[in-house]
This record gives sequence, C-alpha cells and structure tokens, in this order.
Amino acid sequence: MMFPYDIRFVWSTTAADGDPVEVLVLMGETVFPGCLLKCLMVGIIEGEQGKRKETERNDRIIPVEQANHTYAHVKHVDDLGKP
Repeated sequence: MMFPYDIRFVWSTTAADGDPVEVLVLMGETVFPGCLLKCLMVGIIEGEQGKRKETERNDRIIPVEQANHTYAHVKHVDDLGKP
C-alpha cells in the first residue's frame, strides 16, 4: 500500500507492534522530522503487516494539522470522501 503523504510517529509511544505510534498527517506542505504539530485526530487506518499467517496490527492515526487550509473542512474521517 502506498500513501501520498509522509508517515510520522508520536514521540514516547509504543504501538502493539513495538514501534512508535504512526501518524499520517493531512496537511498542504511537508515538514522536516522533529517538528511538533498541533493536530485534530479524524480517524484511524486499521492495518496489518507481515506474512499471511504471521500478521500483526500496524494501525496509523489520521490527524489534520490545525493551521492547515487545504484540509480545514475535515473534522471526521467521513469528510475525506471515498477513495
């Protein structure tokens, strides 16, 4: 699966797979690693990774950056429309 946006992580967290909690931030421009962003969580992508019989959860949080104009209308994952 490909995402058209950068995937970042939440510092000082651990997800079920042992990695930091991953986020797919919706915003108009990219940022450099280490930036702190104020965001509104709008949904979660429930994912799995690994081989067919040995999968583990690998969810990603979907937030919208609060100062963003491109996605200012998005308050819930349903506001994104259908793919």
